[in-house]
Amino acid sequence: MEAKRYYYWNLHRSIWSEMQRGKVIGHHPCVVLHDCEFRVRQAGRERVLREKKKNVHAFVVSGGYRHYPDAMEVNFDEVVMIEIKYNPFRAGFFYDDLWKQEVVSAATVLLTADKRVFAQGVEWRP
Repeated sequence: MEAKRYYYWNLHRSIWSEMQRGKVIGHHPCVVLHDCEFRVRQAGRERVLREKKKNVHAFVVSGGYRHYPDAMEVNFDEVVMIEIKYNPFRAGFFYDDLWKQEVVSAATVLLTADKRVFAQGVEWRP
């Protein structure tokens, strides 16, 4: 079984970075992921709050199929998804933009070239 891959927004390159087993293995402007979890490393968030300086501590984790489309291939008119956000100063978890409820996983996630995260088949924390 292939190891899970971790995706995060790279502030220095303005692109999505892909990590596997703790090493960066790629950079992508746009990614479609399946079978995803949303994870926040609490120690990293606490460091952000303490130092007021961002660090890599929040990830979309995929154990399923991945696709790296050209940013122009994605047609939002054909897809019904909700926007997912993360702000370490607002909450210690990923949340949906509409209801502000904690999101733990999703069947499909789209990471866009403009740093946005959209999900379909979302599971919220009860």
